[in-house]
Amino acid sequence: MIAQDFKKISEKNFEILLEHYNNNDKKLLPFLGSGISTPTGISNWVNLLVDLGKLTKKYNNKESLEKMIKELGYPKTASIIKDEINNEDKYKSFLVNQFEPKNTLTTSTIIKIMIKFFSVVTTNYDTTLEEAIKTINFIYSENSISNVEFNTQDLPDLSTSLLLEKKNIVYLHGYKRNKNFLLTENDYRYFYPSNYGGEGSEDLEEFLRSIIKDMNLVFMGFSFKDKDFMKFFKNRIEKIRLNRVRNDTKGYQSKNVENSHFAFIKLKDKGDEEQYKMLNDMNIKPIYYEGNYSNLEDWLHQIKKIEIKDNQGYPDAI
Repeated sequence: MIAQDFKKISEKNFEILLEHYNNNDKKLLPFLGSGISTPTGISNWVNLLVDLGKLTKKYNNKESLEKMIKELGYPKTASIIKDEINNEDKYKSFLVNQFEPKNTLTTSTIIKIMIKFFSVVTTNYDTTLEEAIKTINFIYSENSISNVEFNTQDLPDLSTSLLLEKKNIVYLHGYKRNKNFLLTENDYRYFYPSNYGGEGSEDLEEFLRSIIKDMNLVFMGFSFKDKDFMKFFKNRIEKIRLNRVRNDTKGYQSKNVENSHFAFIKLKDKGDEEQYKMLNDMNIKPIYYEGNYSNLEDWLHQIKKIEIKDNQGYPDAI
């Protein structure tokens, strides 16, 4: 496919997203990955593990550590480094500092997301989403979008029933303020037990099953390289489809239509047909943008234009 094909796909999928938004905007649930937070100066996975390795003598070489990450993956590498550190307090203190924004507390992209959508879930650990709400309440203090009240949920205490009642920020993989971090292979084995056929907590998987089935997820800043999440997501979609076939075979025709999910994705120079096929198989409808996040904001701006005034009384539109 050429760039023009991806553009047509994006326009078509965005129209579908708008239909869902206009029908019930609360059921469109942003699912935010690390790419959303990196403009604030928070490290990506590779840089995080390279810096974590510097706490040891054995794994402080960047090139060899990057090779290890490529061969073993992020969680396994994190486990090896953590074992070498062998100090839980030192490990968690390092992570708390790493997930502190360096460049800016939040971004205009995150602010727009928090204004346009009701609740949000994220695999990030940082506070940039909360900082966005603080910014909204300060800058737009004279408007109806200000004075936003919200709940936070974080691993392992997750509840889907709250998502439609009040604005929620849900930290799926942990939260820096509570020093909970789903990062190592052991963490993934415990919180994604169905992936490994072992025992562990079902709290995260139960929450994910519910939102995959009942909500329209909108992935942003998400690379789809988290193998454990993607394995769980794919298995869940396949099970939903299998149950529908079984019900139809037995004469219990389901009225429920499989939920569409969406993903805002940066378009590569030559496109990415393999990724497109993978997403399409899981009913994730990609909406592509070129360049940086300002072009993602162009899409967000079209979702629902809100005419407001800033705290100086100047008109603005979000």
